[in-house]
Amino acid sequence: EERSCGRTTIKTVGRSRLVPSSVCPIFECEWAAASEVSAKAQIVLEVRTSSRDLIASTSVPIVQLFHGFEKEEEADVENWVSLEGGAQILLRA
Repeated sequence: EERSCGRTTIKTVGRSRLVPSSVCPIFECEWAAASEVSAKAQIVLEVRTSSRDLIASTSVPIVQLFHGFEKEEEADVENWVSLEGGAQILLRA
């Protein structure tokens, strides 16, 4: 899904399945970005209810997620990202 918001283009590249409410939910969502993605690109994370009401969200620059990661390395990337309201989400790649 791709849409424009002013001069910004927003492209949805992945969504997780609906996850039952729990203290430590696990969201699994595979996505891929083209190699020509701008260094200014942002990943927008949104946590919603089953009725699509927004619970928490944040926006993270792609360069922040992969900081220190070299293309040639076969290492996993893990980053904790803070959401509004004090929640955190662990992103793994």
